[in-house]
This record gives sequence, structure tokens and C-alpha cells, in this order.
Amino acid sequence: MQARVLSTLLNEMDGVSSSDGLIIVGATNRLDAIDPALLRPGRFGQHVQVNLPNETERIDILNVAARHLPKENDINMIELARVTKGWSGAELRGVCREAAMSALRDGRRTVKQDDLVGAVIENVKT
Repeated sequence: MQARVLSTLLNEMDGVSSSDGLIIVGATNRLDAIDPALLRPGRFGQHVQVNLPNETERIDILNVAARHLPKENDINMIELARVTKGWSGAELRGVCREAAMSALRDGRRTVKQDDLVGAVIENVKT
């Protein structure tokens, strides 16, 4: 599947000329998994690296990711941000999603700190 998607993307990019006024933007948090053919000179005019979020940014990301979750009052996003150093925004969002699923599996309508901590631990294991 991944090879077919890459092949299609490369074929489509080869058909675009610089006068078409088209901008192609690609993003990944797994640069190591990108096929070198996609990164060869001439494919993308510019590569921009965005660093992983710092602690303050992780707190903000966690707050946004959890804003619609019904939460208990004991939620401490600062603690979660401290233990998730080096995590991407997508990983942090996944923690919130997994915590919500944990609460649902337990028959609860609200997410507890333990759900979030458990989701962090599960993500560290994988």
C-alpha cells in the first residue's frame, strides 16, 4: 500500500511544471521512513524542520487535545508534559484519545489522571 501511494505521488509530482502555480507541501514526523526518491533534489524546493514541542508547548497541545473530553478535576497537564519530553503533537493527541477510550472501557463518562498516565505508559511500551 505504501509503495503504491509513493509511486502515485511521485508520478503526479513529475507531471507538475514550475509554471503551474502549484505548491506541494509534505509533512511527517517519521523522516526515517520516507523513501529517498521522494527527497531527491528537485522534488521539494525547501525542507523545513519543525522541532518537537518544549514543555510549555506540550502543555498547550495536551490542553487543546483534551478540551472536548469530559475530565475529572484532578487532571494535571503539567505533570503529563514533563513525562512526555521528546513526544510529538500527534503522540500527545493519541494519549488523550487512548485515555478517553480507557474511561469508556471502564464504563465511565469522565477521564481521570490515571487514564492519561496509563495511556502514556502504553505508548512508552510500544
